[in-house]
Amino acid sequence: MWFKSPRELLIISHDGATPRHFSFSAKTLNILSLLAIGLILIGGLLSVLHIINYGELVANKNNYNIAIQKKEILESKIERLHYKIEHLQTNLRAERTQHLIALTLLNDKLNEMRDYYANLRIIAGYKLSEEQIISLNNGQGGVVSHPLGLLNEDEITFSRGINQFEAMLIEEFTQQSKNFDYTTRVLSGRPTILYEIPSKSPIKNGWVFSGFGYRRSPWTGKLELHQGVDIPSALGTPVYAPACGIVIYIGWRGGYGRCLEVNHGGGISTLYAHLSSYNVRLGDRISQNDIIAYMGSTGRSTGSHLHYEVRKNGLPVNPMPYLAGSIKSPPATDSTFSPTIVVQDTLN
Repeated sequence: MWFKSPRELLIISHDGATPRHFSFSAKTLNILSLLAIGLILIGGLLSVLHIINYGELVANKNNYNIAIQKKEILESKIERLHYKIEHLQTNLRAERTQHLIALTLLNDKLNEMRDYYANLRIIAGYKLSEEQIISLNNGQGGVVSHPLGLLNEDEITFSRGINQFEAMLIEEFTQQSKNFDYTTRVLSGRPTILYEIPSKSPIKNGWVFSGFGYRRSPWTGKLELHQGVDIPSALGTPVYAPACGIVIYIGWRGGYGRCLEVNHGGGISTLYAHLSSYNVRLGDRISQNDIIAYMGSTGRSTGSHLHYEVRKNGLPVNPMPYLAGSIKSPPATDSTFSPTIVVQDTLN
């Protein structure tokens, strides 16, 4: 509604003061009306916008809370997955280790088989190929020296290495099967050879203190050939025959002290030195595992031990290949030698 005539405003005070009189033209009133209507519309619009924005804010907050909850759920799931992955990796590493250890043990056994067959053919007097002799002398051969190093490799390298390792093991096993067949044929004409070969340790549960080869003599300080192996034990420990044979020598032999020698046939004999007493007589025929003497410290010796030699055609050879794992190996030979148990070898 628009104003068409002017309007007057009279303000009367309660304290009796002169009333105040204001006069507004129609134009002014219409302008004021338009301003009032505009303010009302603006205020309403602002209110609507505020309501809309508030609703969006509430919705956004709810969405944010939902997103936070989902994030927490995902983080929990990721943490559980990490735990499962770590658990699987631990189990996988354990399985890897067990697998490799099993393969390594198998490899070691195949190496022992290879050396055993080679030694057996040497003892029986059959020639080996040059490659077999080099492998036997160097203690080398087999598949992989340190296959457990694959544990530190990534999955692809590990799998490739395992496959190669297993393939070589199969090849080695096939070769050892051929060795077994060959050795069986070689020995088929000599059924008693295993009892004639000194393949047993002369001391039960013994271990080699000093091996075959050059060492520095505790008596002269010079490098001398140690013609056998020294096996320490208590005074009076029984000495067993490593194979059947005939006693061909009993008596005192220089630095060897009380000494005994057995002929096993095929050019092979064994010698036992520093004995305390004998359990056989000259000319006796003995069987494998018979007690033939007792350990002592006679001759040039500073402690109770057995000096044991294997001789082929009268010449001393390394006894370790004949023992075929029936006794612990000696430490590496070097220029130092402990004087706890010593022997001066003299061939009289």
